[in-house]
Amino acid sequence: MKTRRNEKEPWQGPKISRRDMLKASIAGGLGLAGSGAISAILSGCGRETTPEATPIQSVEFEGDTLIVGLNSDVPPLDPHRTLGWTTMIVTLTMGEHLVSEDLLTGMRGTPPLIPVLAKSWEVSADGREYTFHLRKGVNFHDGTPFNAEAVEFNIRRQWDEDFEYYFEPAARTSFWDYQYLEDIEVLDEHTIKLTLSQPWGEFLRMNCQSWGQQFMISPKHVKEVGNDAVGEAPVMTGPFRFVERVPGERMVVERNPDYWGPPARPAKIIFRPMADVPSRVAALVAGDVDIAQYPLPWDSKEELEAANVKISTCDGPYLLFMSLNHKDPVIGKREVRQAINMAIDKEGLCKSIYGDWAVPASSMLPANSPSYDPYFQGYSYDPESARALLSEAGYPDGFSTQIMISEVYEAIGVWIQRNLRDVGIDLAINKLDFTTFGGKWAAGLESPNGMTMASWGMTADYWIDLVTRSTRWPPAGVNNGWYANSEVDNLLDKAETAIGFEERKDHYRQVAQILHDDAAFVPIFNFRQPTGLAQYVQGFVRPDEDWFDLRTVYIAK
Repeated sequence: MKTRRNEKEPWQGPKISRRDMLKASIAGGLGLAGSGAISAILSGCGRETTPEATPIQSVEFEGDTLIVGLNSDVPPLDPHRTLGWTTMIVTLTMGEHLVSEDLLTGMRGTPPLIPVLAKSWEVSADGREYTFHLRKGVNFHDGTPFNAEAVEFNIRRQWDEDFEYYFEPAARTSFWDYQYLEDIEVLDEHTIKLTLSQPWGEFLRMNCQSWGQQFMISPKHVKEVGNDAVGEAPVMTGPFRFVERVPGERMVVERNPDYWGPPARPAKIIFRPMADVPSRVAALVAGDVDIAQYPLPWDSKEELEAANVKISTCDGPYLLFMSLNHKDPVIGKREVRQAINMAIDKEGLCKSIYGDWAVPASSMLPANSPSYDPYFQGYSYDPESARALLSEAGYPDGFSTQIMISEVYEAIGVWIQRNLRDVGIDLAINKLDFTTFGGKWAAGLESPNGMTMASWGMTADYWIDLVTRSTRWPPAGVNNGWYANSEVDNLLDKAETAIGFEERKDHYRQVAQILHDDAAFVPIFNFRQPTGLAQYVQGFVRPDEDWFDLRTVYIAK
């Protein structure tokens, strides 16, 4: 017996009429590496409509150019080998999944899954076979047809080492997307079946994430330019098509005139990398950019409001957390890790640095992830108990260690340094540039680094598997604090193969409780990702996700 998913058409916006408008380019304040991060959520019930979700009717426009200030530059735009939330904002304009998250629903909570390039799909009762019925009449930006053979090509490019166009860098980035794929079968021109070696209830949701982006690319283009050059001028199926990319300066996309669905509202989008936050804020206030990506500094809130800037926030899966070095002979003791958790004043940190834009975190399940428990009790700020635990562990006079951080997190690092000093822990800060930090973070903590921090999270619960399973120690994964617990591994195995969500949720919540009891990590806060919109920007819909869809946005001046 097979379960058939009901078909739901993607966003259908109000009918487009015309007005001649062209906006000038941005000036100044460009930067390179910024706070790009690694990404998770869900929901289910209790969704409520946001004011931004209300469509505005009878808008006339033609030729609007939308200018977006990004918090960092982005790498080459080959979706299968790229990652990061900022990159996803750009690639999402051009690319489409078979099944995607509905980012335009206008409702709070985890974005629901909807058909896009697949009109519908079926999952076998044992959870191993996925049959996709593809949308007809879709072409890639180069005019070649999208069909089942194109889907097979895209997947084999990342999965099949014997495939002529297999691309190892893409496979290395996207390895978990197809880790259980056993077979691909093209049933006809518009039907394809994927068979997994085991049930994996989060297969579809994981294919919507930003680390290895499963957008369909043109096989013809890959064959013409070669795998390495795909990211320089990607050819996909989405509402916008690629125009140009000048590293460190701009990425430009334009409306796809042959798009299979409703046309996008902006005629063109210019993405400007602006890592320097004050410059990004100044450009937004001056009207040189229309949208300024998060983060915005809390101390600029009054200035932004005075300039009639609209600030959009969400409750997505952005979790800032600390990994602790379980190989360290001191931090390897549970009482020490508990003391570290109790020593940090998360609420004070949030209010001081981020105001209402950050919320203290209790659990390693990110807020709004499918299995997140909003009532979960984490460690309370209790420096007295922290000192007692250190004494119990044999360190009544404290100890010294080091935290490795990106320059992006310097203010947070200083706050934590002060908190830990109050309980007797002398914490040195090892601050690295963002690129160097990323490589060392992924390689795993080594002495003298006793801890590190990162922002991540996904709209799939499976994220917690990626950072806590013992078999994911670097270089095999990103459990960079070398945590290992056989009970956690066993529960993750059960969660992975559970077909029903309720069973899966129970396993993941048990994992979250064990992680708390072990004080394996330090969840610090959930960030609400403040993004600034010029007062004339309309039609922006903010999902509870780490990125957003720009096809509905227009300029009303």
